Amino acid sequence: MRAPTVRPNTGKNPAGRQIPRRESGRPSGWHRYLELLVREGVAANARCWYVQRAEDFVAAMRPKRLSELTVEEITAFFPRYARDNQLTDGQFRQTVDALQLLLVDLAQAGAAREVDWEHLRESGRALESAHPTRAAAMSPEAAVAGHPVYQRAAAAQPLLQQLARTLRAERYALRTEQT
Repeated sequence: MRAPTVRPNTGKNPAGRQIPRRESGRPSGWHRYLELLVREGVAANARCWYVQRAEDFVAAMRPKRLSELTVEEITAFFPRYARDNQLTDGQFRQTVDALQLLLVDLAQAGAAREVDWEHLRESGRALESAHPTRAAAMSPEAAVAGHPVYQRAAAAQPLLQQLARTLRAERYALRTEQT
């Protein structure tokens, strides 16, 4: 069994970026954030993205201090940032995680403790194709094609597709078709 290798202190942080220490020698906020990421078990290759998301947030909130932010300002950042940067679902959840660590654990901002982080994390997920808000815009044929169960039922009983068309024409709730 090999002894673990100890890397010399190169002056770079765990994300591989150069962040100078304060003149007093105390770690800067970004050094403390990187140390927090390491403690929380964030993968080394993801740390630079966490830092990037946190830096983007801080830049967007300037000139306000993190401790002065409101719940509304924090939550309003996410949809705008996701849209402007065309984030995937995973990148959006990563952004939520990065900012939760920054605001709750590191900055200990009062408003951040009131944010519903789990709801924010879930709001970044794309809706399933069968979700009623998306499926309502589909034709009955497209809805049937998207579900193997419905395909088998429609093949065995063509009357079901006709019923689905009628229900849609009469503007019945989509859930009525599924019963």
